[in-house]
Amino acid sequence: MVKNFSFTALFCFICLFATLGSRTIENMDYLRYAEIAREIIETGDWVIPHLNNSLYVDKPPLHFWNIAIAYKIFGVNAFAARFPSALAGFILLVSIFLFTFATTKSQDSAVLSTLILLSMYGFFVFSHRTRLDIVYTALFSFSLFFFYLGALGKKREWLFFSFFWFFLGLACLYKGPFAFLVIVIVCLYWITARKKNLVIPSMKIFVITMPCLLMVPGPWLYRLITHPDFKLYVETLKNAHIMTRGADFLYYIPKLPERLGPVFLFLPVAAIALKKESQMDKQKRSLIWFLLIWSVSYFIMLNFTHTKHHRYLLPLFPPFSIFTGIGLSVAVRRGFFKKYLYYSGKIFPWTTIICLLIAPFVIWDIIGLNIMSF
Repeated sequence: MVKNFSFTALFCFICLFATLGSRTIENMDYLRYAEIAREIIETGDWVIPHLNNSLYVDKPPLHFWNIAIAYKIFGVNAFAARFPSALAGFILLVSIFLFTFATTKSQDSAVLSTLILLSMYGFFVFSHRTRLDIVYTALFSFSLFFFYLGALGKKREWLFFSFFWFFLGLACLYKGPFAFLVIVIVCLYWITARKKNLVIPSMKIFVITMPCLLMVPGPWLYRLITHPDFKLYVETLKNAHIMTRGADFLYYIPKLPERLGPVFLFLPVAAIALKKESQMDKQKRSLIWFLLIWSVSYFIMLNFTHTKHHRYLLPLFPPFSIFTGIGLSVAVRRGFFKKYLYYSGKIFPWTTIICLLIAPFVIWDIIGLNIMSF
């Protein structure tokens, strides 16, 4: 286990950090986050972020604190601005390995789940940007990992549920109330667990540990209320136009396979393998239901929000990668994968030929005569 973990962790570390500072920060949004962190160091105000010497109220401050700390360590540069995202992505990959191994006792499942997440287009891209989405995804995932470990009831429920609330509090300092979607997922799992005879968490201990949530944002809220510019902060917040990217209801349907990347190719065989496997193992059935509730309920909730962007899909990536990694491991072990590869080998060439024949007409229709200059 140690060799597999060490090799996987080293491979992920090299992939995420090798070229982190090799190019400048290329997008205005990314520059904004880097500049806000720089002004924290310049002004010395760690309570209320500033952008161009004006109050910045669109986001809570934790992400800017992290970049500012990276500036303190590495200096003000592109590497430091991207470092929190890359570090969070790396820790999330490591946690995927440890969580999968802890719940399945399968090293193959742990390695596959980790590498599948690393291969996802959206995950890899945002792990190299200054935005807060990867760090938020990591905190969102950590809270649900600890909830499920607490649900297993291995005499550490108090500790695991305390960590659940702790990481939820950190997620709130990244995304505000949006982080409480975690609670919806938890409630849906608890209801399903009672009906399906799955692993049921102790709701008494879960509720008793809730004060751990207030320990995280509490100190910042106190400093914010007592800050000399608090009234101006509230007034600016009331007049701010936050999250204005609207889209139609079906926006995420084509975005999901595009951003998840190659994992969609393996979902069918993983689902078939896990369907058969879950009938024999109650604990694995509980894990599968937990991952399905996490991914399906979050995806449904996203579709009902007015503001939409493809990066909001990132919290779906961990459950998809674990589900697929476990499924592929089972499929290879039980021989399901051979049949899938046989039919894929028959279908894929013809699908590719059809797409290549249609593509020129689609491109011509969209771009027109500009195809030559393009």
